Amino acid sequence: MVLNAATGAATLYLPPQTAGEIRALGKNWLTDPELGKPWGFTAIRPLDELPGVLARVSGSAEPLLWLRLQAGDESDINRGEHATDLSRRLVNVGGTHLTEDASRVAYFRAHFPLCRFPTSRPSSTACAPSRARGRSRCCAPTGASAPKPSGAPSWRRARTASSTRSRLSHLLDVSQRRAGQLVRADRGSGPNVNVWHYATNGRQYKDGDLVVMDYGGALDYLGVDITRTWPVSGQFTPDQLKAYQCALEAQKAIIAAMTVGATRAQTREIGQAIYKKYGFPGGAGAGTTSV
Repeated sequence: MVLNAATGAATLYLPPQTAGEIRALGKNWLTDPELGKPWGFTAIRPLDELPGVLARVSGSAEPLLWLRLQAGDESDINRGEHATDLSRRLVNVGGTHLTEDASRVAYFRAHFPLCRFPTSRPSSTACAPSRARGRSRCCAPTGASAPKPSGAPSWRRARTASSTRSRLSHLLDVSQRRAGQLVRADRGSGPNVNVWHYATNGRQYKDGDLVVMDYGGALDYLGVDITRTWPVSGQFTPDQLKAYQCALEAQKAIIAAMTVGATRAQTREIGQAIYKKYGFPGGAGAGTTSV
């Protein structure tokens, strides 16, 4: 997509499709422009026109191209984690491939040397309000399909499931997909509840276990994240209830403190004070609580 910063006109460039590709994948918006109209593009053009457009831009008085310089967010990994993955790959023997974004930037710099490529990221800032609205559309179906800690049916389903991968996963995933969302979920139980992104999901539930579910749907290329914690047996032990109440109180206090001008250090201190009050020193050190 090419966005003209001066006019706001957005043009999407897509590859032409063969008849076989249309049979296998369906029509893209270039083949059927009506599909793209609701998204507000000024035009949808063939991809092979893009180099000519960039050549004309490079000949303007102040050729300035803003490019995405790092990988975007995905439903289960953020930009910082993408950077970490890249650094690990580059230290491996033979792992010298650049990211797709870095390769794209190198291509543009080589072919259009008159253009300037700023190093800041205005596109991320400009898109933030749209991302926030998009995430809000994901929240309702995700919240409706995720089990509530007070929901007895969720407890019964957990008790009858053979493992964190089986029946509970199926029920949640089916509910989420009915809402038109893709699904990502990490479900830890027993000794795995403190593993933030426990993805193996293979441990069998046992009486006395807690289940912590990090669950979210993705809709229109954006994702949300909801965490739920509940006892497999349907009844908290005294220690589990104490920990749950502590996390809930810290969560509410931190949310209440998130006003204009507040810092993360301040909200972290609020959470740590509550954890210490309950006898959990060092808790909420990462600023994270889940209930």
